[in-house]
Amino acid sequence: MRRPVVLGVAVLLSLLCVGLLGRGGHPADRGAAVRVVGVRPPALHVLSPHGGARLTLPAVVRYQFDGLPAGATLRVAYGATPAHEYRSYPLTSADGTITLPDDRALYGVRALTFCLVDGDRLLGATCQTLHDLLLTGAK
Repeated sequence: MRRPVVLGVAVLLSLLCVGLLGRGGHPADRGAAVRVVGVRPPALHVLSPHGGARLTLPAVVRYQFDGLPAGATLRVAYGATPAHEYRSYPLTSADGTITLPDDRALYGVRALTFCLVDGDRLLGATCQTLHDLLLTGAK
């Protein structure tokens, strides 16, 4: 007979802890994390090249996204952070290719960071960095 009471108290304490009971209002108003079951956040997979590869520019990069928002772009950063030196590529599908141009600014041993940008918002959780790429030109 005590089991339903204990279970009820545990549920009540859990709800109080996550802020669904008590002070009232919507949980989002208090900064509570709300997760929608069945909806996955976008994820990026750079299929090729891999870190340490030698590429002759122009070079093709194969990618795949899970949960690609409409109108998103792929940002390829070749500076210290994804917010500095970068190029943007409009995405037309969740999997495809982009071509890195034959640009002397890209030559050398580089770490390239690939990130999804939705509107003006960089989705940092989607970023993937390829380290030690040797980029040379065709000329």
